[in-house]
Amino acid sequence: MIQRTLSCCIRSFVERTALLLIALIVAQTWFVAGFPVWCRVQGGSMAETLLGDHIALECPECKFEFSCGADNFEFASSIVCPNCSRRIASDELKSTRPSVLAGDRVLIDRSAYLFRSPHRWDVVAFHRPGPQRDLTVKRVVGLPGERIEIRHGDIYADGQIQRKSLWQQKAVRILVHDANFTGTSPRWQEQDEAHAWTRQDGHWMHNESGGDTIQWLAYIHAQAKVDGAMRNETIPARVTDFNSYNQGRMQRAEDIHPMTDLAMSVRVAEIHGTGLIWLQATDGRDQFIVRIDPMAARYLVLGNGQPIQGASGKLPLALSGLPIEVSLFDRQFLLAIAGRTLVSIPLDENGQPSSASPAPTAEKPLAVGVQGLGVVLDRLKVYRDVYYARPAYLASSTAADEDRPGGNEYYVLGDNSPISEDSRTWTEGRFISVKSFVGKPLMVVYPAKKMMLGNWEIQVPELGKIRYIR
Repeated sequence: MIQRTLSCCIRSFVERTALLLIALIVAQTWFVAGFPVWCRVQGGSMAETLLGDHIALECPECKFEFSCGADNFEFASSIVCPNCSRRIASDELKSTRPSVLAGDRVLIDRSAYLFRSPHRWDVVAFHRPGPQRDLTVKRVVGLPGERIEIRHGDIYADGQIQRKSLWQQKAVRILVHDANFTGTSPRWQEQDEAHAWTRQDGHWMHNESGGDTIQWLAYIHAQAKVDGAMRNETIPARVTDFNSYNQGRMQRAEDIHPMTDLAMSVRVAEIHGTGLIWLQATDGRDQFIVRIDPMAARYLVLGNGQPIQGASGKLPLALSGLPIEVSLFDRQFLLAIAGRTLVSIPLDENGQPSSASPAPTAEKPLAVGVQGLGVVLDRLKVYRDVYYARPAYLASSTAADEDRPGGNEYYVLGDNSPISEDSRTWTEGRFISVKSFVGKPLMVVYPAKKMMLGNWEIQVPELGKIRYIR
């Protein structure tokens, strides 16, 4: 009996060990290749989606946290906060003891493309052609056989602009300003002298007025004053594609582009009384105004002063506590509430730009207004789209303006377009064969954070920044 029991235990142990080994092999093969060490992001070509080795900073003015690439940080005489434009001088940087944090470590799903082909706007991992076969992460923008062009920052395939859905916009959009972190000069400003709006701890509040006048808050962008006597001096400016992650790199003024692809997100935390909420977005060429009646639970969109057919209806949910989003990405107006797209209007029916030059930028591209209502607004944020362009460090003859991948190849670009080496710039293996794909990055599993343990500096995972990769 004892011998039989011992035999059963040994057999059970062998079976369980074999099953464990098989499970580990399957997991290593299909789901966790590179986790957690071998998939550490080193470069900044996908910032802000994925961070390479970087410096984490906090603005002394607005307390906004942001990151700068580590490779050129030492060459920066000062750093500008991307949220409030406060200039942080080198002496202040030294006092904060900034140190290099390791790049994000990424979990890759190797089974993602077993049963489907990569989609446009997917983030993908692949081996670059060459003797070292480096593992690289980029975003798919062109599908096999398409004629790919880059015009005024947008992607065109076979002559048609490629527009992103709300979900895809959220995957690539870059934060321009978060009103929860505001310095001495708030960028949201009242447009009349009624002083109906008050600001407190990132909230904008408007009391019930009972009048017919729309009380507007408009977004006015700003940049640091180069020759300012004070570090927090700013001047009004247009939103550009300058990426704060690249601070320390030399970039010519002509390689910084004004942005018209902007978006606004705001949450209506509280509503009191009766009246209307208004939202406005313009790219300098077309203007859209959204009128929302919370009591009637209805909305209406006006384009260039006229109601747009089919762009009105009933709100899907009660508005209080829900986020509202409007955007003008990819020559398209989009309105969404609580993550649900209500209106999507292409600005050019044939998908072509209405002129050979980009649209003029607007001084006040975004605004929110209230008519009669009492409201509390929070989580007021401004975003911009990625602006794809020829990298500044390349000669104009090096990068092509038009490309066509082969029948089984994909056109890939980095989210940090000014510094990314990708299908625009590679001289060999410019287009990525489907055979080179390793899988789809699923999530950042180890975003680094500095901690002091006595006199020792260590890096630990920042749990709050573990995130899914869209």
